[in-house]
Amino acid sequence: MNFTQTKMFFDILYSSVNKGYLQIQIIKQDNSYFKYFPFPLNMEELESFINKEKGKGHIFFGINPRSNNTSTGTNTDVQELVTFWVDLDSKDFGHDMELTRSQLNYFPLKPSIIVNSGHGYHAYWVLHEPIEITQNNFEDITKVSAAIHHKVSADATHDLRRILRVPSTPNVKDPDNSKLFTTDPTKWVYCKIEDMSFNSYSLEDIKKAVPDYESLDISKTTYELNLNDVVSFETFNSFVTILENKAGKEKAKDIINLIKIREENEDRSTNDFKLIAQLYHLKFNDSEIVKLFNLALDAKYPIADKFKDRGIAYLTMTMKKAKMESNALLKLYNELEQTSDEFKTKKLPDIYKYLLKLSPIEQSAKLQELKKILGKGYTQSAINKDFSAYKAKIQAQDKSFYSVTTDGKVTFNLNKFIDSLLSKHYIVYYLDNFYIYENGVYKNNGAEMYLKRLIASMLEDD
Repeated sequence: MNFTQTKMFFDILYSSVNKGYLQIQIIKQDNSYFKYFPFPLNMEELESFINKEKGKGHIFFGINPRSNNTSTGTNTDVQELVTFWVDLDSKDFGHDMELTRSQLNYFPLKPSIIVNSGHGYHAYWVLHEPIEITQNNFEDITKVSAAIHHKVSADATHDLRRILRVPSTPNVKDPDNSKLFTTDPTKWVYCKIEDMSFNSYSLEDIKKAVPDYESLDISKTTYELNLNDVVSFETFNSFVTILENKAGKEKAKDIINLIKIREENEDRSTNDFKLIAQLYHLKFNDSEIVKLFNLALDAKYPIADKFKDRGIAYLTMTMKKAKMESNALLKLYNELEQTSDEFKTKKLPDIYKYLLKLSPIEQSAKLQELKKILGKGYTQSAINKDFSAYKAKIQAQDKSFYSVTTDGKVTFNLNKFIDSLLSKHYIVYYLDNFYIYENGVYKNNGAEMYLKRLIASMLEDD
């Protein structure tokens, strides 16, 4: 295992920590145990230990330093706060990794580090300097942490004693049987750093980003459904009739198949999310979706299998995630309605970008809604043509880094070049060295020469 990425990660989190212990937890098939490393960290000792344990189990770390080397992972053992964090699980978002990561956009501060856990994302907002945890600030800081998690719909992992997976280490869960671990490296999924901004924040910066954190009841941060809505159907057949009226027979057929049929290897959470997101797009309400799942449960349709196992709490959380995905476009439409006519066209690319994620049938329906919002000055054919042109432009991905001014002068657009370079290659500059991301790690060996050849190639192509 290349330890470069892990070292970089721990350097960023703990560069100002000089007391206490880093807690490493090894979780094996039949047991788990802790290992402690005093701050400041001896990286050679830590590397040797992690390399020795790689593949034998899951390797986690206590995010915040522990006060002693006998801690069993309680909140009272946390000595200092070095970072805020969230854990986003892709199964809560239909196993759509792009949608999972997009939840971070609901928090206004850019993460210092984003880690792809293989099945979701861990994000960290590193503090300028560690904050000592005391009885006086413990509850306040915990509420801030909970508010960040609440804002991005993350798992309830806001407690200060939280552990997360160490970057560059593998998830050894067997993909063919999630209850077992595998020693087959080809089946491992590595946890790896995907983005680093190197930003750091004060506690006040974080609090300003969640101004209502003090009113948050951390014992009750779950999403609540509105079950007072009117239900427009009582039987499954009457639901199908309404569905066909809303979506058309072809689209309705696909949705009904999603309810009644499940392939052997299909994930239940993914199917539930897909169905609920589509129902929200078609303007079914909370009460109607819960009613449908109860009808499916009575009929023993496979879409209700996980609902049967885990109940309304599971369905509520899945509905929350799906509604957020559906409401993203609704929010854009509402902003468009409140924009003066002269500025409406400037909002259209944001909407078009979202529409690209939808099916052609859904795109057509949403473009018709867009026509109603834009009003008389826009024809449906003009809107459709404009969207097609936007789609073609995105697909073409114009890569030219040069432009010619009206007086014939050729200029080089450095910002555009850098954006293009960083969109295709993960590159960081750290401790006077370049690192290129390759096969799960940032490599320094030959990185500077590789970067020079890469830049020359891009400019030659252009």
